[in-house]
Amino acid sequence: MNEHKAIAGADAATPALRDADRQRELETQGFTVVRLMSAEEAQAAREKVEQALEAIGAVDVASPSAQTVMSYIESDLAFRTTADKLAREILAGRLEQVADGYRIVSGSIFFKAPSAGEVAVHRDWTQTVDRREVTFSLWCALDDVDSANGALQMVPGSHRLEPAIATLNVTPFFAAYSDLVKQKSVPVDLAAGEAVLFDSRTIHWSPANRSDRPRRALQVVAVPKPSRHVFYALDRASGGARFELIDVTDVGVVECTPADLLAGARAGESLGHVDNDNRPVSRGEFKRLLERAVDAAADGTAPRHTARVPVLSVSNLAKKFCPTFHRALAYGVADIGRELIGRPAPDRLRTGEFWALDDLTFDLHAGEALAVVGHNGAGKTTLLKILSGLIKPDRGSVRLRGRSAAILELGSEFDARLSGRENIEVGAAIHGVPSGEVRRLIDAVTDFAELGTFVDAPVQTYSSGMRARLAYSLSAHLKPDLLFIDEVLAVGDFAFQRKCVTHMKSYLRDGGSLLLVSHSVAQSQAVCDRGILLEKGRLIAEGDVVEVLNGMLQRRSGQVPTDQVPRRSDGTIEIVDVTARAADDRGIATGAPVELRLHYEAKESREVIWSFSIWAAAEWACVTGAIDWQPRKVEPGRGEFVCLVPDLPLIGGRYVLHAAVIDAASRQPIARFGDVHLGHMLDVTSPPNQMSNMEMLRNQLVKIDVTWR
Repeated sequence: MNEHKAIAGADAATPALRDADRQRELETQGFTVVRLMSAEEAQAAREKVEQALEAIGAVDVASPSAQTVMSYIESDLAFRTTADKLAREILAGRLEQVADGYRIVSGSIFFKAPSAGEVAVHRDWTQTVDRREVTFSLWCALDDVDSANGALQMVPGSHRLEPAIATLNVTPFFAAYSDLVKQKSVPVDLAAGEAVLFDSRTIHWSPANRSDRPRRALQVVAVPKPSRHVFYALDRASGGARFELIDVTDVGVVECTPADLLAGARAGESLGHVDNDNRPVSRGEFKRLLERAVDAAADGTAPRHTARVPVLSVSNLAKKFCPTFHRALAYGVADIGRELIGRPAPDRLRTGEFWALDDLTFDLHAGEALAVVGHNGAGKTTLLKILSGLIKPDRGSVRLRGRSAAILELGSEFDARLSGRENIEVGAAIHGVPSGEVRRLIDAVTDFAELGTFVDAPVQTYSSGMRARLAYSLSAHLKPDLLFIDEVLAVGDFAFQRKCVTHMKSYLRDGGSLLLVSHSVAQSQAVCDRGILLEKGRLIAEGDVVEVLNGMLQRRSGQVPTDQVPRRSDGTIEIVDVTARAADDRGIATGAPVELRLHYEAKESREVIWSFSIWAAAEWACVTGAIDWQPRKVEPGRGEFVCLVPDLPLIGGRYVLHAAVIDAASRQPIARFGDVHLGHMLDVTSPPNQMSNMEMLRNQLVKIDVTWR
C-alpha cells in the first residue's frame, strides 16, 4: 500500500475522521487510505455479493464478459437495487468506524474484468443542498488492486479547484485535458479489505485492466447526517447545457439520473458549465489551476481546514424608534447630548417607543445567500439600513469583512439631476474604481441594465423599472464582497428579474455573499440557501430557506376561545364544542387523516343528522363540507358525533370549522356552532418544500390528485 500526503478545500467542512493522520491526508490531498476489513472478510463479502446477484439473475460480475460494471448506472433496476442494499449492509458499520456524523445515501458494486477498458477522467456529481459541505465516497477493494488491474488514479489536491472550476459531471470536459490530469495523478494500490476514502470533488480515473485478475469493489457515498442529498440531472429544456437539482433525501437507488448523465456524455452533449461564468476554461488556464492545486498538495503549503470566518457577523443587535415626531425629536437631542459627554443611551423603552429590532444575532459566510423574510413592519429594512451604515443601532454590534454595496430604497443612491452615466462615475469614484477602468465599468453597467442611449438622460426621467435596472447593475458590477438588496427587484420586469437571479447565482459561486430582503417567495427560494424570519423585530426562525418561508406563510393569529364562538339552538340540543385532531403522527397536515368531533348536550330524545363545513379564515368562503344523512337518535345528556377525513385536501393555512345539528324529519337546523369567520380554528400545515410555499402564496385552498397524460 502506498502512503500519501497532501491537501483540501479550505472553505468546506471536511469529514471528521477518527484517525488524525487520515484526517490530515483527506484535508490536504482529498483522499486517504483506510483498512475496513481483513482479507478473509473481504473474501466473504465478495462471495456474498456474487451469490446475491446470481440469485436475481443480474449481471455476472465473475464473468470476464462483464467487462466494466458500475451498478449505479446499469439499466437493470433489480441489479442496482440489490447492489445498493449489499453495499450499504456490508459497509455501513465500517463507515462508522472511520468517520463521525455521516450517513450513507447510495451504494454500488464496481467490477473491472481482465482486458476491461479505461474509466475516463471525472469527478463524482454527488453533493448536498448546502454545497459547502463535503460529501465523500468510500471505495473498498474486495480483491488486491494495483496499477496492473485498474487501481484508482487520484489527482492530489484537485478537490481545491472549486470554485474556479464549477463543473459537476466533468467527463466530457476533462476529456480534452486527460493527458494533463494523468500526468498529475497517482495510483492508489489497495490490498483486499482496504478502501480509499475520497472527497467527491477529487478528480480520478482508472486505467484498463491489463492483468488476468478481476478487480471487484464496493462503494458507498456518504453525506453529513443532517444534510439533504442531491444528484444533478440534465435540464433537457435548455438543451442539456445546465443542471437541475433533484432532491433524493434518504433514497439509495436513484432511477435514471446517473444513467441519463452518462447517456448524454456518450452522445456528445455538453453536460454543464465549466466555470462560474459559463464559459470554457482554456487549456492553459486549466493547466495553471491544476498545477497550483497539485503543487500545493505536494509541498504542504495549502491551507488546512479551519473554522470558516463569517463575512458578516451581527450580534445582539437592537434598535428602537418613537413614532411621535416631537417626542422622537426630544429623545434624539437627549441621546446626542449623552453621547457627547460619554454617557450611554438608556437601554430601555421610553414612553411611546418600540423595538424595531430586538436582540438579533446571525452570521453570513462567503458564498452564502441569506433571505431576510417577515411581514411588513417586521424590521427588515431597519436591519439593512443599520448594515449599510445609514443609522446606528442602540445596542449590539455589526462586523463586516470586505467591501459591501447596498441597494435600498429605489434610486435613493442616485442624484436625480445627473444622468445615468454621471451617476455611474460618481459610484465608481466613491468605491475607488481606478480611472482607467471607469469606461469599461460604464459599458458593462449600461449593457447589463439595457439602458442604451438613455444612460445619458437625467435619472429623474427614468421609470421605476429603469432605476431598478441601473441600481442593481451598478452595485453588482462594483464586485463587492457582500451585497445587500432590499426589494429593489420587485419593480423590474420579469425578464430582468430572471437576469438578476442568474447573475446572483454566478456572484455567489464566485465567493460573494448576499443578504436579500424580498416578499417574492420564488426569488428567495431560487437564490438563497438560508433564511431568517423576523416578527416585530425579533428573530423567530432560522435555517433552510424553504422551511423558513414555509413557517412564515403558515403563521397565523391565536385560537378563538370556545366560549366566544357564536352558537344558536332551539333549546332541545346544544353544541358544546367542535374539535379536530390528527389521526396519525403527521399532525393536521395536507394529505393526512383528521378526526372531527362534535360534542353536544341534548335536553330530550330526538333523531338528528349532523354536518360540518370548513371555511377559509380570511376569505369568508366555504371550502368544503359534508353531511351525515344517516339519522341518529340522541338521548338526554352529553354525547358526541365523530367522523374521519382520511385525506385532508386543504393547503397549509388557517381555516374555520363550523358544525350544525339538523332535525332528521324536517331537515331544519336546530343547533349551530360558528358564524362566518368565527368557529374552531383549524391550522393546517403543509410540507416545507418549494411547491407548498407557492401554493400558499397564491392562496390556493385545496390540493387535488391529478393524472398527467
